Amino acid sequence: MKLISIAIISLFAMMTCQDEHPIFKKHTDIITHTKEVILSEIAAQPTEPSTQDSSKEYLHDYEVLKIDTLAEDLTEKLKTAVLDTESYVIGSKKSCPMNAKYALTFAKKKKQHITLILSGHGCEKVVIHSSEKDLETVYLDLKEKNQILTLIDELKMP
Repeated sequence: MKLISIAIISLFAMMTCQDEHPIFKKHTDIITHTKEVILSEIAAQPTEPSTQDSSKEYLHDYEVLKIDTLAEDLTEKLKTAVLDTESYVIGSKKSCPMNAKYALTFAKKKKQHITLILSGHGCEKVVIHSSEKDLETVYLDLKEKNQILTLIDELKMP
């Protein structure tokens, strides 16, 4: 009986590891179960913490210029796009500099969040920050035509 229990636990552990998202690991639920997604327009470069103006808001050291709470239909589309591994270039690195444009924050609970710092077109990159200790900050390139920036561009068009 012990041997069967060990085999079942091992099988479950193997299945769980295989089901993990290659970028967000076991924390995709923070994205999928969030009710509110916040899109921020941010400064292109981070500000050194010692020089930050206390009257301004910062997100991962980037000055926040404007904040939008997104409608539910766009929120669902963005969740799908962010979790789609086809949006990311895994392995190779673009040589262009990261110039941030947007921050996309998914917050499941007040202290559980994932934030993507996105650069604009021309040099599509993303830095992923998380409140989860086992999900380290990730630096990735985005594919030139990716659904994440396309959806944000649709929102920002007048």
